Amino acid sequence: MPTQLMLGEFPFSLATTEYDRLNRTLSWRWPSQTRLNRKPALQYQGPEIITLQLNGTIHVKAARDLTLPEAMQREADKGEPLALLVGNGELAARYGGRWVMTELAFNDSDLLGDGTLLTIAFSMTLKQWGEDR
Repeated sequence: MPTQLMLGEFPFSLATTEYDRLNRTLSWRWPSQTRLNRKPALQYQGPEIITLQLNGTIHVKAARDLTLPEAMQREADKGEPLALLVGNGELAARYGGRWVMTELAFNDSDLLGDGTLLTIAFSMTLKQWGEDR
């Protein structure tokens, strides 16, 4: 299966940890500047860092799939910016800069009667590290 994207050493693909929604948030900094006897003025200070949120699903097909949430957490626990490589269905991937993982959430569902887990939904928040160009 082709890789959708790589974050550090963690691959996202349809065969393992697939994401089905990627939200990108862009914002701009306009801090308020106090002025005497007038309303404050806003001053443009440039773009804010970009935030990405990936939402997806791990379909548990083998025991090793149950270790994927911990593998995601290990990438975040490195405490360093991670390279983001975006797949395009071909052999080449596009470098998307360096990002930090700021939030990770899991929702276990589709449990069998004996407690066997079949589906793990996840949400991951990434923020642009802010490297100079």
